[in-house]
Amino acid sequence: MLTIAKLRSGPGSIDYYLQSVAAGIEDYYAGKGEAPGRWIGPAAERLGLDGDIDNDTLGDLMSGRLPGTDTRLGSARKNRTPGWDLTWSSPKSVSVLYGLTDPATSAEVVAAHDTAVAEGLKYLDRWGVVSRRTVDGEVRGVETNGMLVAGFRHRTSRNMDPQLHTHAIVDNIVERGDGTWGAIDSRVFYRHAKPAGYLYQAVLRSELTRRLGVEWGPITNGHAEATAVPTEVNELFSSRRQEIEAELDARGASSARAAQVAALRSRTAKTHVAGTDVLRGTWREHATDADLTIDNLDRNIRRTDPQPLMTVSRRQRRLVNDELMGAAGLTESKPSFNRADIVRAWCERIDPRTIDVDIDIVDELVAGTLTDNRRVLLGNGDPLHGVADPRRWSTTELVTLEHHIVDRVIDGRHTNTVTVDPRAATETIADHPSLSDEQARMIKAITTGGHRIDAVIGVAGSGKTYALGVANTIWTGYGYRPIGVAYAGKTARGLQAGSGIESQTIDRLLTQLDRPGHPGLAENSIIVVDEAGMVPTRKLAQLLDHCRPDTKIVLVGDHHQLPEIGAGGVLRGIVERIDDLPTLTENRRQHHRPERDALAELRDGDVGTGLDWYIDSGR
Repeated sequence: MLTIAKLRSGPGSIDYYLQSVAAGIEDYYAGKGEAPGRWIGPAAERLGLDGDIDNDTLGDLMSGRLPGTDTRLGSARKNRTPGWDLTWSSPKSVSVLYGLTDPATSAEVVAAHDTAVAEGLKYLDRWGVVSRRTVDGEVRGVETNGMLVAGFRHRTSRNMDPQLHTHAIVDNIVERGDGTWGAIDSRVFYRHAKPAGYLYQAVLRSELTRRLGVEWGPITNGHAEATAVPTEVNELFSSRRQEIEAELDARGASSARAAQVAALRSRTAKTHVAGTDVLRGTWREHATDADLTIDNLDRNIRRTDPQPLMTVSRRQRRLVNDELMGAAGLTESKPSFNRADIVRAWCERIDPRTIDVDIDIVDELVAGTLTDNRRVLLGNGDPLHGVADPRRWSTTELVTLEHHIVDRVIDGRHTNTVTVDPRAATETIADHPSLSDEQARMIKAITTGGHRIDAVIGVAGSGKTYALGVANTIWTGYGYRPIGVAYAGKTARGLQAGSGIESQTIDRLLTQLDRPGHPGLAENSIIVVDEAGMVPTRKLAQLLDHCRPDTKIVLVGDHHQLPEIGAGGVLRGIVERIDDLPTLTENRRQHHRPERDALAELRDGDVGTGLDWYIDSGR
């Protein structure tokens, strides 16, 4: 697993970091008993940095100076981020193998971990490290000569459990290809951090399989445990994880961000780190006291007839690409993917018995996927990051399905499906004088227009849900049965509370409709899909397949609010092909005009201008 912590900036913070984190006997990174820090990679070599790390040199670099001089590397910026702490942590079972097996086996585990860390850093160097320069008034991405990395390998967690991990301190200063120096573009860096962690895990599995014949359990989110280590042994030496989970339970939280906060709240100061022999003895005593048998660990991982390592055959490549381009592949949970997504997918699917898993073989496999004729390029990506391959793709299967749904919307126009008398709609609207003119037009459009599939586009805070409540009154007055659905349960509950339309998640409705013997949707049903742009295309297609000829569907959402290129292709496609969609543009939630303008700028993609107002207002 790879986690990233941004180092603090500001006056005195570098000194604080070096004193309390990177120096001394109680030092977090180089305490007594821990291996000394080492410079890693070709960028350090070009500066003549080799071998053990001294804190003066590290301090100079983190402050943006050439070591031993006052010469600045790049421009001095206030509150500059000095760098990042990349922590590469082995699975708990690997740490147990390191800490409780014989010295020879333990050394092989360490070597495998070091190799995996090196490959992960190479991946980041190759794909995630970009600087920027202004050329002819345009900010452009610039290739670099790689990261400056200080590596500190550790053996224990804060609770003194075996936990083999390496802190790689990455300096936020890189030499550009033209010899100048500049900062790392953190957006690209973070984009590729997760796949770098997946690559670390894949290489680690391959190395330990080759060196020791280790076998692995199922891979989940890039992570797998060695089968040689019993689950109860892993749990015994996971006291730090248990503390974090207890903190999460106490706070009623579960997100990744909440886990980071829980880790900070529950951690204690790192204590003196004992020597290797003392640690091994303590860990063995701990296992014995818990009545756990660990004497068989060495025998469990050494095969008497180790299987020969394999290459990734053409058949394997074809089978994996068939999966990645299908409904259960790269677009299973989101409608588009980038290069980093393909890296993660391949790292989870490489057989650990494959010989020499490294960045080169992974790049080769990814390149093969990117030449598959079933992938569809979505735009050209952000030219600012052209050197880091910012492109996104979808698949022909999903894009074809999106086009099919949009075609159904077009074919369902003016079919006199679920209509009410315009006079009745006007009377009900008049009973709600707080409705704006555009809300009134929207209600009339979806209740009297006669389209089988309607789409309503509304900005956040424009009163979509309130207007749907008025439409619900009109529909139910004519004997129609509106049913609300949304992808998220919270959205469905909000729809029901705000409009009075009985609502549920789309998954729950589909489960009911798919149940054998279910009669299907009733006559005169109206399906209202809230936040339609967030509903996966395949689920929307399933829902449409369940609809009767007399069923009306109302898709409500905002294609501008979607989080990534290619998301919500159906809603965007409808907007592009139909000119007279009912649209709500007035923000009725925020009463302060400047804030409404700032939100509009954010929605339209002018992020800098939109955020400027919040910053200037102290918000």
